Amino acid sequence: MRLNLTAASPLFAPHSAVAEGKRMWRVFWAAAGGAIFGGLIVLTITSQDWLVASIRHNATWETARDWIGALSGWAAFFAAAASLPYLVGQWLEAKRQTAFIVGDADPDFLVYRNRQKRETYLTVRNWNRRRVMVGTIVILGKAGIEIDNVVDRQNSSKSWKSMKAADESGEFKIDGWTDRNREPPPDRSFIINMVQRGEPVLDHGSKLEFKISYRILGQEHERRSTRVVTSAIIEQN
Repeated sequence: MRLNLTAASPLFAPHSAVAEGKRMWRVFWAAAGGAIFGGLIVLTITSQDWLVASIRHNATWETARDWIGALSGWAAFFAAAASLPYLVGQWLEAKRQTAFIVGDADPDFLVYRNRQKRETYLTVRNWNRRRVMVGTIVILGKAGIEIDNVVDRQNSSKSWKSMKAADESGEFKIDGWTDRNREPPPDRSFIINMVQRGEPVLDHGSKLEFKISYRILGQEHERRSTRVVTSAIIEQN
């Protein structure tokens, strides 16, 4: 279920930065609330006399004013903490936009079906300024289905098998967007041929998930990976 390549690959759908920030803070507040609630229960059970005396001492107007003054500071703290998920999300979004502007963004990968031709396509658009090379494509969650070959739709004589037969590395190269003042390079599109028990798979439905590992070339190559989940697989008539 593994195909050795080196160039472009399926759709990368990054998680929302704001949603991720909210999720982390929900976990934090749930843990903090549980700890406080548990501590109050322990105090109630083990220190009832102390608790009653404390309530009597604080149930006066003078003490109440002191508590109100003290709690106002905590209220301001919690209000500021509640806004942190949004601030973190904005920071992550600004970081993502900066990476796109300077040419450090991830490429986009899309896998979709052509039901009339009964073919599966992989389309790649490289938003990075550097060249991208696909290393491996793996099908997840579908036992028995394997990738047999990947063919360049613009040049059908160029495929993974033909490059291997010519003793080449079997790498598809996707040029980078070097001049940000011009249009990005055109998308590259490939046909993904799959087999199951040695027989071609022509109609697999839309329940496939691909994991793709690729490199971004530079002075030091960066290895990254992404996957196309079911919701990212588009059926095209």
